[in-house]
Amino acid sequence: MKKLLLILFLLINLVSNGQFYNNYHYKLPYVSNPTVNVVSTTQAIVSFSYSGNGCKVSEVYIEWSDDVVQRSTTQTPINSELVNTSQFIGQMIANSSLCYVFVRVTNCMGYSQSSIIFFSLASQQGAIPTVITNDATYVGTSTANMNGNVTASGDASVSDRGFYYGLTNPPTTKASSHSTGTGTFSVGLGGLQSNMPYFYRAYATNVYGEAFGDIISFTTLPTVTVPIVNTTIVYNVTTESAVLGGNVTDPGGSLVTERGVYFGTSPNPTTGLSSGSGTGYFTIVANNLLPSTTYYYRAYAKNIYGTGYGAEYSFTTLGSGQAPTVTTNSASSITELSATLSGTLVSSGGGTVNTYGINIYESDQTTLIANIPTTAVFSTSYTGLCSNTTYYAEAYAINAYGTGYGSKVEFKTNSISFLYGYNFTYANNISVTDSTSALALIDAIFTNGISATRTVSFNKMTSLYTDGRVYYSNTNCIYPNNNNWTVFYPGTYFATNSKLKPLYIIHWNNLDKTKIFTITSFTY
Repeated sequence: MKKLLLILFLLINLVSNGQFYNNYHYKLPYVSNPTVNVVSTTQAIVSFSYSGNGCKVSEVYIEWSDDVVQRSTTQTPINSELVNTSQFIGQMIANSSLCYVFVRVTNCMGYSQSSIIFFSLASQQGAIPTVITNDATYVGTSTANMNGNVTASGDASVSDRGFYYGLTNPPTTKASSHSTGTGTFSVGLGGLQSNMPYFYRAYATNVYGEAFGDIISFTTLPTVTVPIVNTTIVYNVTTESAVLGGNVTDPGGSLVTERGVYFGTSPNPTTGLSSGSGTGYFTIVANNLLPSTTYYYRAYAKNIYGTGYGAEYSFTTLGSGQAPTVTTNSASSITELSATLSGTLVSSGGGTVNTYGINIYESDQTTLIANIPTTAVFSTSYTGLCSNTTYYAEAYAINAYGTGYGSKVEFKTNSISFLYGYNFTYANNISVTDSTSALALIDAIFTNGISATRTVSFNKMTSLYTDGRVYYSNTNCIYPNNNNWTVFYPGTYFATNSKLKPLYIIHWNNLDKTKIFTITSFTY
């Protein structure tokens, strides 16, 4: 009997200290009244908090309704013994004017239910967001980052933000940042065309509409390329120098900052001579080269992206040698207007002579008036000189090593004399006081066999002019013809033009124009 009573006591104690005891101390769950945020004409966000008050929550039940349909859902409790917050989005018929929602939470003691909250979706109106378009960053040849900033959300939360972009203005291609809310945001672009302007503007959306920032632009970078340059053919190769060059046909992705030629005695030379910047042809002279040596060379051009090279070529400097040795011979067959000039090749130097010639200089020995190529006979008869004039002749010959010159040899052309004049007649008889013109027909013969006829006008024949000087204009050493006669009177003679040669003086016999005249000849 005592054992039975002990077992009964233990059972009663176990029950009183177990589940039955705990149930006596547990409470119904806690649930707050929900708050409703209407986000569109068809949606609302419901927020609430709940707790099991020490007993596990077994169910969270949400019920809502629009003008037509009643709906409900359940959520799986999380940390149900603590105070939890929760949200859900209720989908409803658009513009419903009489909507409600409540939440019911169940635990081991039963359930608690929030108040019923009524709201309306009808005719929602409000401000759209405020958004700014910021400058693009990380702009490359095919990429860029577009940047924006939502400074205000308007009267509802920002549900989307991003950019419209494109090659046209206004841009039409949409790119979302896949983010919400206010603050800065960006979208990276790829696959863009190089060296092209792109337009873009930021956008932000809430339930009341879409807002836009200003349209601005960025330009992608050019394709990164080095310059294109061609190597030109070497010329004027001697024992110790050569003329090298190139042609920059395309600057590449930026300006050409340096151009020139690399050359050396091995392929892929690295010794360079620069020749300015920019595009186009250029040349340089490579000096201090070794005779009988092969050199490699190639043109180059640089920009900020690197160095472009032309094709590599080679040349060989000439062997040791010298220019030809030449003497200038004395002039022969000299006339008033021409002379025969020649030279003698003493030595061809270290190579074959390929050019012969004669230079003719004026009396100052520096002013070159003629360069006359000749054959190996080394002689030429040159016409076109002026009479009674000193000249210098210089023979020369050219081979691969240079040009050899003979000494300058002096010679003088013959002079021309006026022999006589005849058939001097007046076109009319004039008196001493007559101020009109008198015409005279003058014939002349010169020592070189040239004859000429010219009608000369003597103006204002007054007693002040008792003789007249007749001149022949010889400016270009083209000798007497019918177009080069000039008359000057005493007091008007000038000597500044050395090419104006006096032929003769007409002496008047007192003031009688019918008398015979005398002639004084000149030599030139």
